[in-house]
Amino acid sequence: MKKNLFVGGAASLAVVLGLTATVPSVNAATNATLPQNTSTQKDDTKGSVSADSNAHVDVMTGYLTLESVPDLNFGASAQSATNQTQNLLNNNTGNNQNHIKVTDSRATTALNGWTLDASLGNFKDATTGNVAPAGWTMGLNNDHVVNSQNSAVMANRATITSGNTSGANVLYAANGQGAGSTTVDYNPSTSPVGVKSASLEVPGNTAVGSYNAPITWTLTAGAPQDPTPKG
Repeated sequence: MKKNLFVGGAASLAVVLGLTATVPSVNAATNATLPQNTSTQKDDTKGSVSADSNAHVDVMTGYLTLESVPDLNFGASAQSATNQTQNLLNNNTGNNQNHIKVTDSRATTALNGWTLDASLGNFKDATTGNVAPAGWTMGLNNDHVVNSQNSAVMANRATITSGNTSGANVLYAANGQGAGSTTVDYNPSTSPVGVKSASLEVPGNTAVGSYNAPITWTLTAGAPQDPTPKG
């Protein structure tokens, strides 16, 4: 299973639980729309208003699913004759996603582990479409994993290089492990203290411009034979 997203320099999936305000009621009125006042009189000290919203969740069984992968915006880098390292600024690019999420709802007898690898495509100028010179490297540094069933999932601090399609391992679960939902947060504002969740090394003498590159995330059923990062 593959999902391709974009990571940007100066520019820049399923929702499990959502709330939507609909069908409110005010003073016994039905099918009203918000906003609604608690009274028709100004400065009234009595009255009330209520509204209905919707809660939704999909319960699955029997599948290994890649639900979300992060979009990474590294902001602006000063042009330089030497390589420059940019820490992750925010997730305001692509689909504005900020975390990895893998859900394994397979039966116990089918839990043979899984791997999640990432590879980095070539950076291209967002205006001209020209391919930038090679040598861009990205560090996926957040190894803080949360699993909903406290099942063992291991994370690697992986380094991926532009144009290297072999990629590197980011997450893996051994045989019999990895059940439930596993998440790794790449939101800089909520990352663990002292952790730079991702970084990008921009090659020296890169021309002025905005650059984007695809990150390919590959989720594969089966425990890894060698989970060591190879980026």
